[in-house]
Amino acid sequence: MRRSRRAGIRKSIGTDIRTDIRRKISAKIKNNVKDDKLFWIVLGFMLIGIIIGVLLVVTMNPSRQRYLYVFIGNYFNMDTVRSEIFRESVVKYGKFVVIMWLLAFIPVGFGFNLITLMLRGTSLGFTTAFLIASFGLRGIYFTVILFLVQNIILIPAYIFVSHQSLKFCFSNMKMHFYEYCLCLLIGLAACVLAALVESYLLRIVIGMNINF
Repeated sequence: MRRSRRAGIRKSIGTDIRTDIRRKISAKIKNNVKDDKLFWIVLGFMLIGIIIGVLLVVTMNPSRQRYLYVFIGNYFNMDTVRSEIFRESVVKYGKFVVIMWLLAFIPVGFGFNLITLMLRGTSLGFTTAFLIASFGLRGIYFTVILFLVQNIILIPAYIFVSHQSLKFCFSNMKMHFYEYCLCLLIGLAACVLAALVESYLLRIVIGMNINF
């Protein structure tokens, strides 16, 4: 009986400690996000980029829309090896993260960092808006399958790396370098995960042999 009571007490204490740690971490993250102006600047530039991308689709020339329509149709109907899709996606996403990370070491890198992030947002907004405007319900389907899933991983990673890059830049590189390197590793890991998701889902769509 005593042993069972002691085990129960230990289990209860362990649960309370874990709950307390989670609460402290959650509170710290919320406070940092709330008080950190850099975070909101980064998020704002990302949203501005997405809005610009949508506006580019709205104002696009009809002839150019038809050209992109044919191009995307050929892309979805082509026969591509999953490993090639994965490799290309890792390079594409990883290159973007590395560029943002390296910009922290340039005196005016913070400006280029925000512009780079805004361009990524523009690309995302343009692609999503074009698919929905050109393909209707199929466009919504492609947006959810091919862009929403991996961008749930990529967008927080981009914002995180850009935010840490700005912090490192404005701190005159006083932030611990190993922490900044860890930021790069987290961003690249997110890129690899997003590339895995994209290569898997894209092969499913291509395998459907959808006529455009």
